[in-house]
Amino acid sequence: MDALKQRMGVVRQPAWGLLLVCWLAGCFSLSCGFAGAGAQVGASLPLWGSYGGPACHAKERLQRFDELVGSPQTVVVDFLASDSWLAMVSTAKLVTRCHPAGQGRRLVVSVPLLPRTDADKLDQVAQGGHDADFAAIARVLVDSGHSDAIVRLGWEFNGGWFPWRAKGREDQWKAAWRRAVGAMRSVPGQAFLFDWTYTLSDNDANPVEKAYPGDDVVDVIGADFYHQTWFPDSPNEQLRWLRYERAPRGLDWLRRFAGERGKWISLPEWGTGYRPDGHGGGDSPAFVTNTLRWVAENRVLYQAYWNYPARDYRAELSADDLRATRVAYVEAMRAQLKKPKERAK
Repeated sequence: MDALKQRMGVVRQPAWGLLLVCWLAGCFSLSCGFAGAGAQVGASLPLWGSYGGPACHAKERLQRFDELVGSPQTVVVDFLASDSWLAMVSTAKLVTRCHPAGQGRRLVVSVPLLPRTDADKLDQVAQGGHDADFAAIARVLVDSGHSDAIVRLGWEFNGGWFPWRAKGREDQWKAAWRRAVGAMRSVPGQAFLFDWTYTLSDNDANPVEKAYPGDDVVDVIGADFYHQTWFPDSPNEQLRWLRYERAPRGLDWLRRFAGERGKWISLPEWGTGYRPDGHGGGDSPAFVTNTLRWVAENRVLYQAYWNYPARDYRAELSADDLRATRVAYVEAMRAQLKKPKERAK
């Protein structure tokens, strides 16, 4: 990994190659869809859920997560492949089949701003060269019943690990975002929300706002937020949390930036766990408790836990070495889910 990737982030891309081959071969069907998600979206905010793996591979993990908390999730996060423009459209079809509409989980779909094959061609997106591709993705979402999808376009743009990185070409990036949003909004029947998601760390001062494309094309301001640090000391949990809050582009900044614009906040990917380089936060009930308290105290539209054993960040709550985290998450989520019911009485 390059230095920035080592210090700030993780490339939690699904292993799309095999899944895409299967999709093109027709080996997936509507039976991939999960059952038991009975709660209707919009009953209470914030929406809550998880990422459990790519497309249909998430089915069992999502069901176990429902059972763990004792309540059906109201949002699910997934990703489109970034291998090529064709792969983006093809995996949109796969993702919508594996997460069928009407099951109670609002779809949060992470859409690349451009594929790996076109990493240096943001100008083509900005000039409208791929309007048809973004419109095709939008039509897949609308036709499958996901007209209300939350679209994370070009997520984690402030890192250096995705081909749509913004640093050093912010004006071009903003123009590309605006063009892509315009293409997706042109599809009849759409009611998408567009989520501008950066990656949050405890010490990064990169001015992510330089890549903010404008209030008219952003509905939600989000942060991917993993418990990890490169500070050389070993502080207690209280100091660690203060660093996340007070970092130059940390949680306090996120609250202010979204509030000044009247935007919803999201935490589309968050969690604590283990990195192979040792920089992960590990089993940390305090991190989970603090994060969920922060969610409850702010204008958060949705939050989704990274419940997946990725090679570069392993945070699946069923793991034996995350037992204390699991207990803390379940207790905090059950308490939050109970509060709306109590207020309704």
